Amino acid sequence: MMIVYAQQEFGHLAINAYTKSNMSEVDVTTSLDLHATPTVAPVYKKIKHTDEVETLLQKKLDLSELSRQEISGDREVLLKDKAENSYTLFINSEGNWLLTDDLYTPVQSSLAVQETLVKKAKSMMDELSLLPKDGEFTALDNGVFEWTLPDQAELNQDYWLGEVDLGLKPDGSMYSLSYNIHEHQLIREVNILSPAEVYERIKHGEFPQIKYNALVTEEELLIKKRRST
Repeated sequence: MMIVYAQQEFGHLAINAYTKSNMSEVDVTTSLDLHATPTVAPVYKKIKHTDEVETLLQKKLDLSELSRQEISGDREVLLKDKAENSYTLFINSEGNWLLTDDLYTPVQSSLAVQETLVKKAKSMMDELSLLPKDGEFTALDNGVFEWTLPDQAELNQDYWLGEVDLGLKPDGSMYSLSYNIHEHQLIREVNILSPAEVYERIKHGEFPQIKYNALVTEEELLIKKRRST
């Protein structure tokens, strides 16, 4: 038995694989000024931080595990606190997770309570140490507070992106915690096709089909700039 696997540096990125189209009867034209200047773009690897989340939450929030199940890479863990309140922790295969109080229905807090909860939310987030860096803080409705890390991919260096939402009850206890932050690790810069190179490939029928087994049937393929209104 022989098994051959052609591993690519960044995985199998050519998800829109194509077979060359017959362009012998197609006239391709464009009015665009297509530059041929070589261009580079950064390639990042998304790092998932979910291995230690269960231990962290159980320790920091004094929760104990009741049961768990895993389906297709997603994990669901049932937990309880000292007061026997039940929580569900859902961790998906993409690295996002959500902890919720199973029986609580969010209510709108008064302005005075909301101001008190702001301090509590910031203190709790500091205690949990979930934010890799300072994020933009926003107070939302129903006792929900959000920390957002902006997109900084243009910096060509490692960066974090996403948001964390914390929901607090009027008494300051937590009813939900949503974590959607990912680390993006810079691998290296790669060369990408210039507009002129892409145009030449199109002229020779080297492009992904919009529909499976679609054929170029028009007598003329006109490439032009489109503007959204």
